[in-house]
Amino acid sequence: MRFVKATIGAIVIIAAAAGGMTLSDRLLTEPELARGPSDAPGEAVPVETVAVQTARFVDSVRAVAPRARAAPSI
Repeated sequence: MRFVKATIGAIVIIAAAAGGMTLSDRLLTEPELARGPSDAPGEAVPVETVAVQTARFVDSVRAVAPRARAAPSI
Protein backbone atom coordinates (compact mmCIF):
# COMPACT_ATOMS: atom_id res chain seq x y z
CA MET A 1 0.00 0.00 0.00
CA ARG A 2 2.88 2.32 0.78
CA PHE A 3 4.34 1.68 -2.67
CA VAL A 4 1.00 2.49 -4.34
CA LYS A 5 0.72 5.80 -2.46
CA ALA A 6 4.29 6.73 -3.38
CA THR A 7 3.62 5.85 -7.02
CA ILE A 8 0.41 7.87 -7.13
CA GLY A 9 2.18 10.79 -5.47
CA ALA A 10 5.01 10.65 -7.99
CA ILE A 11 2.52 10.52 -10.86
CA VAL A 12 0.67 13.55 -9.52
CA ILE A 13 3.90 15.52 -9.09
CA ILE A 14 5.13 14.62 -12.57
CA ALA A 15 1.74 15.47 -14.10
CA ALA A 16 1.70 18.83 -12.31
CA ALA A 17 5.22 19.61 -13.51
CA ALA A 18 4.38 18.62 -17.09
CA GLY A 19 1.15 20.62 -16.99
CA GLY A 20 2.96 23.64 -15.59
CA MET A 21 5.64 23.46 -18.24
CA THR A 22 3.03 23.12 -20.98
CA LEU A 23 0.98 26.01 -19.63
CA SER A 24 3.98 28.29 -19.21
CA ASP A 25 5.15 27.38 -22.69
CA ARG A 26 1.76 28.29 -24.12
CA LEU A 27 1.62 31.57 -22.20
CA LEU A 28 5.16 32.68 -22.95
CA THR A 29 5.29 31.89 -26.67
CA GLU A 30 3.67 33.72 -29.54
CA PRO A 31 3.60 37.23 -28.09
CA GLU A 32 2.37 38.57 -31.42
CA LEU A 33 -0.97 36.80 -30.98
CA ALA A 34 -1.73 38.96 -27.95
CA ARG A 35 -1.80 42.08 -30.08
CA GLY A 36 -5.14 43.44 -31.17
CA PRO A 37 -6.20 43.36 -34.80
CA SER A 38 -5.79 47.15 -35.12
CA ASP A 39 -2.20 47.18 -33.80
CA ALA A 40 0.27 47.55 -36.61
CA PRO A 41 3.77 46.12 -36.06
CA GLY A 42 5.48 49.49 -36.56
CA GLU A 43 2.88 51.63 -34.82
CA ALA A 44 3.96 53.64 -31.77
CA VAL A 45 2.30 52.86 -28.46
CA PRO A 46 0.99 55.89 -26.52
CA VAL A 47 2.43 56.16 -23.00
CA GLU A 48 1.00 58.29 -20.22
CA THR A 49 3.46 59.65 -17.68
CA VAL A 50 2.53 61.10 -14.31
CA ALA A 51 4.57 62.93 -11.72
CA VAL A 52 5.75 60.97 -8.70
CA GLN A 53 3.94 61.80 -5.48
CA THR A 54 4.61 60.83 -1.90
CA ALA A 55 1.50 59.47 -0.20
CA ARG A 56 0.70 57.64 2.98
CA PHE A 57 -0.43 54.04 2.61
CA VAL A 58 -3.73 54.80 4.35
CA ASP A 59 -4.51 57.58 1.87
CA SER A 60 -3.57 55.54 -1.18
CA VAL A 61 -5.87 52.60 -0.37
CA ARG A 62 -8.76 54.62 0.96
CA ALA A 63 -11.26 53.21 -1.57
CA VAL A 64 -10.47 49.57 -0.83
CA ALA A 65 -12.32 49.25 2.47
CA PRO A 66 -14.07 52.36 3.75
CA ARG A 67 -16.11 50.25 6.18
CA ALA A 68 -12.98 48.73 7.70
CA ARG A 69 -12.23 51.94 9.57
CA ALA A 70 -15.69 51.95 11.08
CA ALA A 71 -15.54 48.30 12.09
CA PRO A 72 -15.26 47.64 15.82
CA SER A 73 -11.87 46.50 16.98
CA ILE A 74 -11.69 43.23 18.85
